[in-house]
Amino acid sequence: MNTLIVSIETAEIAEKFRKRVAHEDQLLINRTTIVLELNGLAAVAVGLNLPSVAKVVATAAIVIIDIAWVICAVDALWYISKLQEVLNKSGLAPLDEVFRWEVQKDRFRISSTKFMSLFVPLLLLAGWLVGFTLTIWFRR
Repeated sequence: MNTLIVSIETAEIAEKFRKRVAHEDQLLINRTTIVLELNGLAAVAVGLNLPSVAKVVATAAIVIIDIAWVICAVDALWYISKLQEVLNKSGLAPLDEVFRWEVQKDRFRISSTKFMSLFVPLLLLAGWLVGFTLTIWFRR
């Protein structure tokens, strides 16, 4: 595994890192919103009076989208945490941000970004898979 060595030596560079963390965090939330909206549209499509094939196609599509999103979200969360880690270690991060990250890490162990972008789509994916499995099971 490669180790990335980055040092932040000035307040200007620290501010750029802080803005990058905020940008990546917001980008992840915005993209998650799109995935959640697609889940809602798929749920409506499955609930409509459509042929079974159309419902299966909608379910399969959203399962694929959710799986792909979870993989992307894990990668994005790793990237954001590494950026924040470098910023925190520099000693130039705003104290309120350092405090928030340390409290999250030690007490709650889950940030709101991680909850919204990873755990909610995972729960939806599990729901889709259970629903799909039950539909096939009871069709026999």
